[in-house]
Amino acid sequence: MSGRLPIILIVAIVMINALGIGIILPVMPALLMDMGKPDISSAVAIGGFLSLAFAAMQVIFGPLLGQLSDRFGRRPVLLLSLLSAGIDYAILAAAPVLWLFVVARLISGVASATQSVANAALADMSPPEKRAARFGLTGAAFGIGFVLGPVMGGLLGELGPRAPFWMASALSFVAAGLCYVALPETLARKDPRPIAWREALTFAAFVGLRRRPTLIPYIGISFADGLAGMVFPAVWAYFAWAQFGWSPATVGWSLAA
Repeated sequence: MSGRLPIILIVAIVMINALGIGIILPVMPALLMDMGKPDISSAVAIGGFLSLAFAAMQVIFGPLLGQLSDRFGRRPVLLLSLLSAGIDYAILAAAPVLWLFVVARLISGVASATQSVANAALADMSPPEKRAARFGLTGAAFGIGFVLGPVMGGLLGELGPRAPFWMASALSFVAAGLCYVALPETLARKDPRPIAWREALTFAAFVGLRRRPTLIPYIGISFADGLAGMVFPAVWAYFAWAQFGWSPATVGWSLAA
């Protein structure tokens, strides 16, 4: 497939997805306290659990979404995930009680596990010699979204702790609209690949790495990089709130920096 528009759209979808993740970070302490957790110790414990649950859903369902995209195509999986994320962020914005917020956050983790599908779409459109560079584009897009997201979330958080969730919902629907209107299907296979359930199960896939041991160091590096990168944003908003009394806007700017 020729043309730059599909590649630009994939990169934009990844960036918008990252915006939706980062936009809620500055307001999490205020939101949890608003839902009945009056002290920062309780809020940070629940916030840590929510971060773990969100990431666990991505780990569990990321390979399955990849398998579904091999079976049904990249475009419908991306579209369904983005629509689900838009609906879910709206539920998060309106959730009156903590248990509903937890359930919705689990669902949003599933809906956000789309980067593997985006990379697969780029691989479909790219000759082998250009794939690494284009995968780098999605990584850069995610980084840009993760920088801009906290700024937007912090500024919106001055209007109330639920405002960033409404914006995340709107951004997800915008990305879904782009996907529906302008993104063609990139999977050219005439005979769709059947779902390999063993490969769709994350831990079974890791066990299968015994047959490809050269991949293990690269996966270990990726894990360490992800762990180091996420520890800080997971706790910073709570620390800045408790230690310095910073507003959501200040927290957002500090995360972006």
